[in-house]
Amino acid sequence: MSLTDADAPTHQARFEARANQLIPGIAQRIDATFVVTPQDPKNPNGGFDVEPTEQFYVLTMQLAAALFSLHSKKVNAIPGFDYMHRNMGAGSYSKFEKSLEGKLKQPGNAKHTPAELAFRSMIPAKKDFGVPRRNAVVYMYFTEVFKMAFENVDWGR
Repeated sequence: MSLTDADAPTHQARFEARANQLIPGIAQRIDATFVVTPQDPKNPNGGFDVEPTEQFYVLTMQLAAALFSLHSKKVNAIPGFDYMHRNMGAGSYSKFEKSLEGKLKQPGNAKHTPAELAFRSMIPAKKDFGVPRRNAVVYMYFTEVFKMAFENVDWGR
């Protein structure tokens, strides 16, 4: 599966189809919970910030609950990185990874894991992938609450 920015419409269609199989109509409700703001209207290459509303997280957790009940094994990925990769697209996420790799090489940062370095600040600078990082931190909190509430639930499997 290709993860280029040009493939975003294909991925969106796949997401909608799969999400709607789990919970009919949820993909459209999730899409309606975003505020999209152009980063620089004068930039011919585009670019935008996506700010989810609180309802986005509620719907995402409903979708996560449906997936959790469908699969008995948990994903071992760090939720923040998973969230950012899915929402930023391959090109933007690659830039974020290169930035993070550079920060890991800076004096004093070698003792930190990539996740600590990326997500330890709740309010990162906007120019430093601030919006996606902040959204990922919020998503990680929701994921932790979800785990506490549902991790030991017997889903009949």
